[in-house]
Amino acid sequence: MIPRYDHEPTRELSLNILNWTAPRKRWSDGKKQKIEDCLGSFIQGLIEAASQIRANRDQRRLDEIRWEEERNQQAECVRFEELERRKVEKLRDDANNWQLSRLISDYIKQMESLSEINIELAEWIKWAKNHAFTIDPLKNPSKLSFKNDEHKF
Repeated sequence: MIPRYDHEPTRELSLNILNWTAPRKRWSDGKKQKIEDCLGSFIQGLIEAASQIRANRDQRRLDEIRWEEERNQQAECVRFEELERRKVEKLRDDANNWQLSRLISDYIKQMESLSEINIELAEWIKWAKNHAFTIDPLKNPSKLSFKNDEHKF
């Protein structure tokens, strides 16, 4: 393969800091100065670059911690909203079941006031009363949940 560039020695030395945060990135031999005379400045540049790299790394860690806290807060808000949604849904279901139980009980009372009740109707009334009792959340306290325990929902 033919090399892309021909490098020829110039007898000029150059020291570089390959970091975009460094205030100064290059020290070279020149017409008026030799690199040997710039070593103190180069070392100072290395120290400043290292300090800036460390500060950037620390800031990145702090940002990551803050972002994680924000994500956790958002997740907690979502969890709380879901819990509230479930509680409202349970409340509505309980209220609807209570109302349905009351409606069924009133209907049964009307059925019992009929003049003729045969055995089949009596069995059905017994079953209907049991069903009304079963769905009434006020008559089945185990179905009620007033605790703020998310695992109950």
